Amino acid sequence: MLYHCLLVSTYRGKARQVGGALWERPLIGGMDTAFMKVSLSYREKLKQADKEAKATVVVLILTIAVWLLCGIGLSGSDIVIFHTPIWIVGGTIGTWIFTVFACIFLAKRVFVNFNLDEEGEGDNE
Repeated sequence: MLYHCLLVSTYRGKARQVGGALWERPLIGGMDTAFMKVSLSYREKLKQADKEAKATVVVLILTIAVWLLCGIGLSGSDIVIFHTPIWIVGGTIGTWIFTVFACIFLAKRVFVNFNLDEEGEGDNE
């Protein structure tokens, strides 16, 4: 049985096909076993690290876009919240909320917990 840390939405430990391998994440005591390490080959580790880096850059670009839209995009508005212009609230709190949700998305859908050491691995491609 393989365990993984692809915090994807599996329902009650049902298996899911990911990248040609069957990954399964059962529930133990009602808790999701999301932080268990995955055994990957060196090539798979590099592919996963590349995927994580690209996704992080995309989230960075989206965060900048949200910051510009919520900050500068709302600057012409006269709406005030607690004597603070809406563009300040949108540019700070709105961007922060977006970033929190983006990080949760990355953790659940992209990042995988695997050992970076090569000890004990027979497949060194």
